[in-house]
Amino acid sequence: MKLALPLSLITCTFLSACGGSSGSGSDSAANNGANTGISSSNYSLSGKVIDGYVSGATVWLDFNGNGVLDDNEPSAISTDAGSYTMELTAEQRECAAYTTIYVDVPVGAIDESEGEVTEAYRMMRPPQMETLTDNDLLHISPLTTVLWESVQQELNTVSIDNCSVFLADQQKRQQIKGQITESIYNTVSHYNISADKIFSDFIAVNDEATQQLVVNIVKNLKKSYSYRQQVTADYPDAREIRVVYYQATYIEDEPNAWHRNVHVSHGDNNYFYQVDQVSDDLDTLIRPMFYRNVTAAPWNSGTLALTKNIGLHWQNKNQYSCSLSEAVEIKDQGVTYELWNQGADSLVDNIEACQPQTVLQDGYRSYSFSYEEGGKFYLSDLRQSERSSGITLLTDWINFAENEESLDPQELISEMSVMGYKFDDEVLLPTESWYKRHTTYSGDTRTSITKRHDGSWERTVYAADGTHTDECSTDGENWTPCEIL
Repeated sequence: MKLALPLSLITCTFLSACGGSSGSGSDSAANNGANTGISSSNYSLSGKVIDGYVSGATVWLDFNGNGVLDDNEPSAISTDAGSYTMELTAEQRECAAYTTIYVDVPVGAIDESEGEVTEAYRMMRPPQMETLTDNDLLHISPLTTVLWESVQQELNTVSIDNCSVFLADQQKRQQIKGQITESIYNTVSHYNISADKIFSDFIAVNDEATQQLVVNIVKNLKKSYSYRQQVTADYPDAREIRVVYYQATYIEDEPNAWHRNVHVSHGDNNYFYQVDQVSDDLDTLIRPMFYRNVTAAPWNSGTLALTKNIGLHWQNKNQYSCSLSEAVEIKDQGVTYELWNQGADSLVDNIEACQPQTVLQDGYRSYSFSYEEGGKFYLSDLRQSERSSGITLLTDWINFAENEESLDPQELISEMSVMGYKFDDEVLLPTESWYKRHTTYSGDTRTSITKRHDGSWERTVYAADGTHTDECSTDGENWTPCEIL
């Protein structure tokens, strides 16, 4: 797939059909497309803005995927009980099903639970991916926003160049719908709530547990929105920026501490992200927790990725583990071969002191293979380490960048192609561990079967509603719910 639009948007770039422009936003956009030359409105799109119920927020459809409310994009202002209604043409309603809904909550808006909003924030709802009707109520809340962020992380980028072409492309629509379904599952698992609650009006049914969850999420959203603006100023050319605040227990005697995760992507697999522990009011940095920086570039006939990892040492909380890993990827005859070297760690006193220039010996290695065959998508990963199995093949393949001229990609292909990587083949090299997996798709259902070096098997079936079932086996024939084994 050609990567073109920021994934966050999963939207239609179809200026003629849906009326979106590529220019900057304007106050006139709040008039639901008035005086824009599009045909008269015959349909409506309604729902509620929910934190508490929020009135005075701007709800809009980002047809052109630029994250800005443009003149020709339908919008509405939420009123009592957070209600909004957007008037749409037939063309707009058809394309709205595949468009992200944004809500900008300004200072001065009214939250019926908390009072006047004193800090602006933004909420989103992922595309519906189903034909809309006037009876559909599309609520936007902190829960739909964290789902949207999960979709954003899963999809990376999606190109939708023409609405009518996209509507006719069932394969692409199923691909995106499948990713959203998986993200619903991830959100359900993380927050331990049902999928129905994500899209519901949880205030109307007096769901106090969900309302309390939302209070914590909104705290994250408001701070994320303001901090993201700072990061954007620091990296104005970044392709994608994400900021998330969340609670987690990474240090045993500091349970449910607040953390900030910042992800900045520059495109072409170049990105960095960092996790910092912050104070309960989210304003003060307590300590860096984990930083990763990935740079990718062409290498011979393939691609080289260098990854610098810095993490708080699990025993000595005053020092950090510092390492450099490298991965070279080569494609040949439908198979993607990846050789990955994880260098040994060194200890440093702070984040700034981690400046590794080479991959240190005595680390770990992975031989990875991905391919499609007979309608199944396969992934195999065979691992060696100096401490157990030893590194037995391609022993001079280390520090790829400085040794590019002396390393022959054909040698890598020749050695890796006979390791026994296919699903039913015997693994033909000593390993510390390995797994092989194949995935199949049937309508809205995805099934993955994994077998491992220790003789265990696992089958996971993902249903269309985001739920999944796990079964385990010792032979790949007789399956039992995993918790019973």
